[in-house]
Amino acid sequence: MYSEWDFFETEYYGGNITEGCMRSAGTLFGSYIGGLKGEQKLGWLGYLVGSHLGSWIGGMVGCMFFEV
Repeated sequence: MYSEWDFFETEYYGGNITEGCMRSAGTLFGSYIGGLKGEQKLGWLGYLVGSHLGSWIGGMVGCMFFEV
């Protein structure tokens, strides 16, 4: 869900398709990994916090990969 919005947000603010794909892929993987790790530590609350935090960090990492 978050990755599609990141893709469209990037396109809306003048980014190109490659930047949108990199950011949305980072968001998708970050949300998955963050949710998985958070659930292992704290249960359902950890999943909720981990997926949100992971999606934000993953989106930023995706943007950094695009810039490099």
